[in-house]
Amino acid sequence: MLVIDAVGFRVGLDVPDAWIDPGFLPFACEGKPDAVVRLGKADALNRAGGETYELQERVTVWPDAVRMLYREEEAILGTMLRREGLVPEIIAVSRDSVPAPAELMDAIKGSVYWLLQKRGVYVLHSASVILDGQVFAFSAPSGTGKTTHAALWRKVYRAEDFNGDQLAICSGEYPVTAHGLPWCGSSGIAKKGAVPLGGVFFLERGSENRAEPVDGLKKLLLLSERMMADHFTAGALSRTVRELEQSAQALPCACLTCRMDEDAARVAVEYARRFMRREERKNESTDP
Repeated sequence: MLVIDAVGFRVGLDVPDAWIDPGFLPFACEGKPDAVVRLGKADALNRAGGETYELQERVTVWPDAVRMLYREEEAILGTMLRREGLVPEIIAVSRDSVPAPAELMDAIKGSVYWLLQKRGVYVLHSASVILDGQVFAFSAPSGTGKTTHAALWRKVYRAEDFNGDQLAICSGEYPVTAHGLPWCGSSGIAKKGAVPLGGVFFLERGSENRAEPVDGLKKLLLLSERMMADHFTAGALSRTVRELEQSAQALPCACLTCRMDEDAARVAVEYARRFMRREERKNESTDP
């Protein structure tokens, strides 16, 4: 059984090799899993009751289980996260017997993130690069230009890719650190390891390139809203805000209005090097 490391949380993939996406392999690790993924039949998804929420997938929550049902065009019918043995199980149900490694990888993501959140690990929807020994993340709704802006940093400043779609941070960790994940959207860009998180840019399309600081409650709410987390069950969003408060205070953030050209990268990098580093040094000087 292949075991992968997701920010210190070990996930065992007890599935045929044909179902294992190659993107998991760089994250292979030793040790007993903290949760196990298995394939199951359709009846594994059958359970009465629970509280159902309509999102991109339909999520039903019980005190001891979470079911996620996917769209009709998906190869995976759904997953059931449950705890019936020593460790949680993520049961994935396919529409047929045809191996679909990429679909399986994507399908189990929600359950893994649910378990990570219980440990205070949150996943930021963002494209990210490494520059000057730090990760800088670009967060925005899909289609805004996160991937394009990351590519500009690579082109103009030879920044190194970190993750094309997601990174994890641990609440209360200081200095704030970007943790790599195997999940990276359709980009195929996923670097293993932990690198200091130098700052987050919240992207907006505009007619000029301009970076402005985001502070206080607005920064905390923007970070919380951009997390791929449980924000629908009772008290979940307020719990996210509470757990991320310390990290938000220590993490430089800015709104970047930009045209998605090379000058946008220059404006952002200049801001990162002049103002985000200054804010980081200020936070270090006041850290107990």
